[in-house]
Amino acid sequence: MPDPRWDESQVDRVLEWFERKRPRRLIARESLRDLGLDELRGMFGVKPDDAEDPPMFDCYGVGPHHVERLQGAVDHQIDPSRFEYFVSAYQKGS
Repeated sequence: MPDPRWDESQVDRVLEWFERKRPRRLIARESLRDLGLDELRGMFGVKPDDAEDPPMFDCYGVGPHHVERLQGAVDHQIDPSRFEYFVSAYQKGS
């Protein structure tokens, strides 16, 4: 059921990867395909009624247990030994 507080169709959920060494610059980001908000909540342990971040607008660190599912949602070959990964959300068009 859509949440009336925001328009999910206007949210772009992305995988971002950063250099592991300082200054940890952003290398790139790629939109997640076929991975909805409910599945992401389950992956990252966010409850729909979580007062902190129900729409998952925060940045979430990707652990080894996330890689297999996220790999199916992006073209980039995920390599945690080379990069640090996060799932983030942006307003489409920004």
